[in-house]
Amino acid sequence: MLITLERADTTIEKALGTYRDPCISSVVVSELLAGVLLADSPARAQARQGFVDDVLASLPVIGFNVPDAREHARLSVELRRNGTPVGERDPLIAATAIANGHSVMTANTREFERVPGLHVTPPPNHQEEPE
Repeated sequence: MLITLERADTTIEKALGTYRDPCISSVVVSELLAGVLLADSPARAQARQGFVDDVLASLPVIGFNVPDAREHARLSVELRRNGTPVGERDPLIAATAIANGHSVMTANTREFERVPGLHVTPPPNHQEEPE
């Protein structure tokens, strides 16, 4: 969802609306920072870095720890056995949310709704992201 926000040039506060106790996974922070490094121009990299700085100033970051790793292992195996795997980093994000008692706000609801035990919240004015 944050990548969609960055592309739309909107604020985090506006996008989160009344979402209670928002936070961000360190895995998502890594994805955002990779986007800075992959920018196609110095100006784009600077704009993306500014967005990441705003995100980090606005939201507490939840690190990936041993309880998250246990949840990730359980989810990965369950999804694989069910034949419903999700994106490469999505199980890490989902596991962090589940282990810490959070839901995931994402425009990629189709992917995350396959994760058992995860509460998925679409952002305000939700439009599904392409897979």
